[in-house]
Amino acid sequence: MSELDEAWAAALSDAEQKARLAGRGDVADYLSLRNSNDLLRKAGADDPQRMLGPLLSAALDNSLRYGDSALTGPVARGDAGTVRLHIAVLSAVSPEIRAAYVAMARLTADRALAAGLLAPDDAIDLLDVLAGRREDAE
Repeated sequence: MSELDEAWAAALSDAEQKARLAGRGDVADYLSLRNSNDLLRKAGADDPQRMLGPLLSAALDNSLRYGDSALTGPVARGDAGTVRLHIAVLSAVSPEIRAAYVAMARLTADRALAAGLLAPDDAIDLLDVLAGRREDAE
């Protein structure tokens, strides 16, 4: 990664954190999308926007229609092994994006628990992985 890329990633991460602390989810979500776009580009995707567009449209539509019951993915399922793998890959590629992933995963786990989508027993393993306490989750 070039110095410019590193500076850009650090600036995005810092700005996203400040936006979240200020309660500006709209700004933080935009910055998170920028990180996703950058990560896909680093992984070799020629057109990250084309990949993200349908996924984000469906996620927004489902969220507006169904609220928290629309939560899906390994965090909402309590799949600690998959989340551990995601964290390992992101740690190698971009520590800044890894930090954003962990923060968003914690928020998602809280919402999934509150909505009854995530079983408390599954949440224990998941939250341990997110806190860096479990390297062996399957």
